[in-house]
Amino acid sequence: TRWLHALLFIISVQGMLLFPIVMLQVYFHLSIRTVGICTLAVITLFKLLSFYKTHIIFFRQKGTFLQNILYFCALEMVPLFALYGALVFTNSYLKINY
Repeated sequence: TRWLHALLFIISVQGMLLFPIVMLQVYFHLSIRTVGICTLAVITLFKLLSFYKTHIIFFRQKGTFLQNILYFCALEMVPLFALYGALVFTNSYLKINY
């Protein structure tokens, strides 16, 4: 329950911080590079914060750093690699040869 409340709070604050970045890009034509850097900074900060909260909530004992890394690899990295593989497969399937 504590993890779900912490995750909901982290995602909510992340969305609130990304909203002004998107609005600046839409209304003031901020460069894509600046928007990308700001977005990457916010997402990185909140990934580190979620990593810290996971460590505090689940892994208070010593020697569980590897367990925490494996948890994040399974939770965040594997779906990204699966999405990348699916996109590469779809791109090669839909490629038009002239």
